[in-house]
Amino acid sequence: MEKINTITADVITQLTKIAEMKKVSIEQLVAFYCQERLLYRLSTSSHYDQFYIEGDLFFFTLAEGVGMPPNELTLTARKSAYQHDIVQQAFTEICSFEIQEDGVQFLENDIESIITDTSIQLKIPATLDTITTYIEVKITFIENRIAPTTYTFPSMLDLKPAELSTSSVEFVVAQALLDIFQYPSMTSKIVEDIERVLQTQNIEGRKLQAYLEELSDQRHLTWESTPILEKGIVKQFFNPIYEVLLADEEFFKQWNGTEQAWQ
Repeated sequence: MEKINTITADVITQLTKIAEMKKVSIEQLVAFYCQERLLYRLSTSSHYDQFYIEGDLFFFTLAEGVGMPPNELTLTARKSAYQHDIVQQAFTEICSFEIQEDGVQFLENDIESIITDTSIQLKIPATLDTITTYIEVKITFIENRIAPTTYTFPSMLDLKPAELSTSSVEFVVAQALLDIFQYPSMTSKIVEDIERVLQTQNIEGRKLQAYLEELSDQRHLTWESTPILEKGIVKQFFNPIYEVLLADEEFFKQWNGTEQAWQ
């Protein structure tokens, strides 16, 4: 017990320093830290490949920890006959894992859930020292998923990070670019998400083009010769492949995240 208390006190000390540096409250940072440790437990469990990260959580992961994590963890899971029971059982098991070195305890018997036809939302209580927080997790059920890619979720402290499954960066960026076409009112948020990815990731142009063509067919979208972006790195990124799509040709360049240019 003394060893556990010492570990917890050390974690709190380190998080307090980070909170001061980021100018956020210790309670807020503990919530984000508990999110991270929940994802680590997921990644080391037998359920690691059942859940893909998506949405703001995906973009934060690809941005390699730049900015603050989202308030809600967003995941997808495959549709099944007993999907809600499967998810609840999986997270009860995941939360029961004890990892002394991170000091976090999840209260697996007190998980609350809200169930709909297409998703399940979990509210998971977690404690670190005297601080109690609640982790919000939303799992959306989908019919089909492409083969997974693994990304490393950034760790706040010197602990093993989570290795998380998700769709490829090309697939997610293609979805985001098409969202700009379909939902103009959301453009500024989507552009900001894509910008974060373009600054850290390398992207295969031919694979991106294939996903854009496939997804645009699914959404019944037609490519038109009207520019959708006025300026910025996303315009610089998208315009060359957009011109190829309009010309019905193939695009074989690679986006270099370090140079922030097609090569």
